[in-house]
Amino acid sequence: IEVGKLADLVIMDKNPLENIRNSNTIHSVMKNGRLYDGNTCDEIYPSKHQLIKDEWRYDKPVVNTSVQD
Repeated sequence: IEVGKLADLVIMDKNPLENIRNSNTIHSVMKNGRLYDGNTCDEIYPSKHQLIKDEWRYDKPVVNTSVQD
């Protein structure tokens, strides 16, 4: 990694090569030169921004497929 370069990487707290379950220990993620918190997905570098969670909310579909329980 060099100054002025972009990097896509995942920073983990534990080594996933030792145990595959360690792949759940994501500390940070860097994408397109921006660093995100691994737990909240909030941007922490170059500026602090909270993740807008509205994109993840959805209403129950109103489509009726006529399938009965």
